[in-house]
Amino acid sequence: MKNLVLSFDRAVYTIIISRPQALNALNQETLSELKTVIQEVYDRKDIKAVIITGDGEKAFVAGADIRELAGLNREKTKALTEHGQKIFKMIEDCPKPVIAAVEWFCFGGWL
Repeated sequence: MKNLVLSFDRAVYTIIISRPQALNALNQETLSELKTVIQEVYDRKDIKAVIITGDGEKAFVAGADIRELAGLNREKTKALTEHGQKIFKMIEDCPKPVIAAVEWFCFGGWL
């Protein structure tokens, strides 16, 4: 994983979104990694709970990566947004407790 730091201790899986240079903004690569990891949470019986947090001292997550979105056309932006929403729905529907350890800024938006 390039943009996530993962650890597992005592049945708790910790996911750190680690793009502090971009305030942990969610780009396509980070979303793909997050989807893979959340699927792993669903599949692994030894994971009993999840903590998601952000790296750095400024933001939990700054929302979508606006720099990346600026280079996409309308169709690609819509597809990326829908992909992100599916991942967030996976987190919401997770059969295991998911805790967001939010420190600093936490932004989001709806396209």
